[in-house]
Amino acid sequence: MELAGADELIARFAPPEVFAARQAENKVVLGPEYIEYVFAVSAPEHAVSLPLASFLLTACQAVEPASAADLGSGFSSFVLRAFAAGRNSTIRVVSADDDAAWLAKTAAFLSSSGLSADDLVPWGDFAAAEELFELVLYDLGHWERRFEALPQAVASVAPGGLLILDDLHIRPYREAVEHVLESAGLRAHDLTPYTGDEYGRFSWAVVT
Repeated sequence: MELAGADELIARFAPPEVFAARQAENKVVLGPEYIEYVFAVSAPEHAVSLPLASFLLTACQAVEPASAADLGSGFSSFVLRAFAAGRNSTIRVVSADDDAAWLAKTAAFLSSSGLSADDLVPWGDFAAAEELFELVLYDLGHWERRFEALPQAVASVAPGGLLILDDLHIRPYREAVEHVLESAGLRAHDLTPYTGDEYGRFSWAVVT
């Protein structure tokens, strides 16, 4: 599958150098909460990376989505709700997970951070609702479920919406993503310059 560059995507929302500067600022802003999260809730190799978290926040600021979902709850739930809390208009944020215990941990962290813990739902409920969102981060925790639910995750993005897929360093998963995107006639953008981390993880993004 031929990938498009990250800056080709970023240029739709802001000049790449402006976006990169905002992301650097957001990395500093999110840093203290991220450190607390990886010490108190999840190990850094399992949590969404700080580069991806800061990219997600910067993308939200650039796109201004009216609705957003993180499929695989955790620090991304904090990022989306912190973004929504800072806006005057109402932004619908939903977090879904295939692990009930993890949803409970996410709810506790959000509450301790003074953010809403509403709309944290089991994956089955999310899938059954067939709701569309303008921005979606797909990062379900259990690999078997992540492979299985990938087409549903893609289908949950509204036309013209932004889908961010994490952990593309895993070759079998990357191949599955390529197959699903090609079947849907969608083109991926390689976000490695913006989301690469010390564990070799990186993300792709798709505009539906």
